[in-house]
Amino acid sequence: MEAELEALETRLQQLLQTVHALRAENISLRQQLAAASDLEKHQGAKIDLVRERLGALAERIPADKP
Repeated sequence: MEAELEALETRLQQLLQTVHALRAENISLRQQLAAASDLEKHQGAKIDLVRERLGALAERIPADKP
């Protein structure tokens, strides 16, 4: 009976270590996701700005005359 309890205790400790490791990894992944989302928004805003600038430049180009 004592050996079974020790084995159960060992398995429980391993499970708790795994849970703690997964929680830490989850926090890290959430932070990475938030950073990637912020970067995506920033890059999207840059693309929009470049698109507007190119559109304004294209309007300034004189049209070809036949």
